[in-house]
Amino acid sequence: MALPCALFGYFVPFVHLVQFAKNIPLDSDDSQNGQKAAFLMACIGITSGLGRLFFGRVSDLPAFRRNGNRIILQQAAFFAMGVCTMLMTVAQFCEGFEYQTLLTICCVMGLFDGCFVTLLGPIAFDLCGPAGAGQAIGSLLALFSVPMTVGPPIAGIIYDKVGDYTPAFLAAGVPPIVGSLLMFAIRRFPPKEDVDDNVEDNREITIDKAEAEKIQRNESQAALEKERHDDQYDHTQSMGTSGTVLA
Repeated sequence: MALPCALFGYFVPFVHLVQFAKNIPLDSDDSQNGQKAAFLMACIGITSGLGRLFFGRVSDLPAFRRNGNRIILQQAAFFAMGVCTMLMTVAQFCEGFEYQTLLTICCVMGLFDGCFVTLLGPIAFDLCGPAGAGQAIGSLLALFSVPMTVGPPIAGIIYDKVGDYTPAFLAAGVPPIVGSLLMFAIRRFPPKEDVDDNVEDNREITIDKAEAEKIQRNESQAALEKERHDDQYDHTQSMGTSGTVLA
């Protein structure tokens, strides 16, 4: 439920960013103002594509592949997207640098958006395994539909009531941050199958250690018996040699 919670504000910047930027405005010329505002969306799209390639590679590193550590990347992505959504409201106060400020924020947001999208499948495989990953992804997408649909209209209603996008964008940044914190529960309370697997692994390790100790004891006993046999053989040979000399 952490992901659906985080996505209540996900689509708000994608739907309202252009109008928000026009209202600042970014340029005194209406035509240039519209083009700059529209390019912000293109910037998010471009950096999102780059983010998918980059974080896809990062998530395959051994440090992130083991113990479900890909969830950490997903948490960072949601937290960063929430912060970026809220920081967009600061651009209007950066006099003379409104466009540059929004452009930087959009680049960062796009990168982490790519991280969020590209990790859905791998995390589903990590948590549910190959057999349950398809069903998990389908369930997630079904749950995503509600918050993604509800968020932008609510932001529009806030703008209509207040006449400013600032409260809407600040409110939209809260759910991703809350969702990233809720994802700690995934690591705190792992699936029952994982717990059972860990118990089984520990049991197998214990059995392997017992078998190894048993084999080691058998080898030690065999070595002692061989040494005792060799000693007896040497003693017999020695007695035989002594008898021959006396004769």
